[in-house]
Amino acid sequence: MHSPKENLAREAGVSHATVHRAETVLADWDAHVARPVLRTPGEVRRDEEIVQLRCQLRESKQNTLLQDKLDPLATVTANLYHENQALKQDRTRRTHQVLTAIPASG
Repeated sequence: MHSPKENLAREAGVSHATVHRAETVLADWDAHVARPVLRTPGEVRRDEEIVQLRCQLRESKQNTLLQDKLDPLATVTANLYHENQALKQDRTRRTHQVLTAIPASG
């Protein structure tokens, strides 16, 4: 005899594991089934931990993605800063040279 969720997987044409990874589908299933499939306290803890770990993994992936975007921007910003400093020094030298090249009247 197959459990209702195994039948759901078979009818959907997906694996039993795929059905159990689809948390929103399972929540909807449990809401519409008169008696949801009972889990042992150990299974409940395990499933809650899996949900928590998936959330942490999702956040970690998002942080990595943002860091991968931020690193090149920081490099470009540092390069622009150094280029700006060099241009300011060059302008100061040129201004100083122009001022010293003007002959004094007198």
